[in-house]
Amino acid sequence: TGPQVRIQANVWEDGLPEPSGYQIDATDTGGLNQPSGTIGIWSMGTGNKYWDDLQVDVTCPVFTCDQDNS
Repeated sequence: TGPQVRIQANVWEDGLPEPSGYQIDATDTGGLNQPSGTIGIWSMGTGNKYWDDLQVDVTCPVFTCDQDNS
């Protein structure tokens, strides 16, 4: 959104329904909106962690955001 980066995400245990709303809704207001980059995932705590069916959706392609901030 303009010079800001907004990340919205849900994470849930396999077999359970997807949570309503977003568990993570964060905005980086540092003003360094990067036109490209990579997605990173990390976890905390002991034990094995597995990620399945990872999906990343771009809701505002760079060429569109840069022109009209939508």
